[in-house]
This record gives sequence, structure tokens and C-alpha cells, in this order.
Amino acid sequence: MTSKTTRILLLLSVLVFLGLIGLAIYMESTYMLYAASAVPLFIVPVLPDIRTSQFIRSGKQGKQAGGVSITGTTDESGTGRITIAFSPGYVAWHKRRLYFNTDDIMPALAAPGAEANAVSAPVLRFDLIAHPRKQGWVGIQLANLVQRTQGVSYTTDEISRLILNASDVEEIARRLPAKAASHNRGVEA
Repeated sequence: MTSKTTRILLLLSVLVFLGLIGLAIYMESTYMLYAASAVPLFIVPVLPDIRTSQFIRSGKQGKQAGGVSITGTTDESGTGRITIAFSPGYVAWHKRRLYFNTDDIMPALAAPGAEANAVSAPVLRFDLIAHPRKQGWVGIQLANLVQRTQGVSYTTDEISRLILNASDVEEIARRLPAKAASHNRGVEA
């Protein structure tokens, strides 16, 4: 179902529920009240998804089986890059953030540039955010990437790689233990 259809069904379901409640009160009918109590069963399937973040883990199946691979490489100039590779359409771009675990970063097994025809999106420093409660998780603000891809010839559904600077991820990761340690000290005291 499309988003517009879902919204219309949700609105109609809520109106039917309120109408039946109103009729139950006006007519003082228990049968209308029973009918109104059944309507939420039809409302639940059309409720919007409130989960605003997506978490990915580097899968053992690898990218070929639809999994995710998170690899780190260093080029000749010594600049470290982290590549998050996935199947096109794997990322839910309507979510607010895409989180990955820094423990999942593995050294590259294949030669760099093996997938030269893959559509990549760069992730900049200000796109990254530390997870507020989970140590070792770094988030990518997807709205920033969606906004930057509006001026290019490909869509977000075609993107199959995200390229990050390793130094940016390390900077965010350095901040994580301090947050977790201060949070844990507050719990123990």
C-alpha cells in the first residue's frame, strides 16, 4: 500500500471508531459499543511505522546473499576509508538514521575498486552521530544523504555503497566511551 492509501485508511478507521462510540452514547446501545471495540483491530495494520532508525550488522552471508559488508581500507596516501556495501534497495531511506557497529568493520578482503560500477554515496563528518545509548554504534543521518542525491542522476534506491572517512568514524567512536562511562557512573551511584 502506498503512503497516501495508508493515511486514508487510517483516517477512515478512526472516523468509523469515533462514529460508533458516538452512536453507542447517543442510542445507549451496548451493541454499538461492542462494534466500536472491534474497530481497533482494523486500525492496527494501517498504523504508521514509528521506528525511526535502522540498524545494520555485517552479515556472514556477504553482499552477494543480500547481506551487508562493512570494510575498511587505506589508500596510498594513508587516508582510511570505510565502505558499507549492501544490495540496492536494502536501506530504508525514509528512516531518520542508519546505525552500524564499529566492531563490524573488517579489513578489506578484495582489491579496492573491485566493484567500480556500484553507485556510491559519500558520508560527510556532519552526517555522523553517536548512538545516545548503545556503545560502539555510529549513525548516519539519512535525510542529509537523500537531500544531496536530489541533484544527481541516480536515486537513493540505486545506491549500494556508502563511503566514510575512517578518521570521522574514529572521532565519533572516541566520544562513545566517555558518554557510556558517565552514564554508567550515574547508574552505579
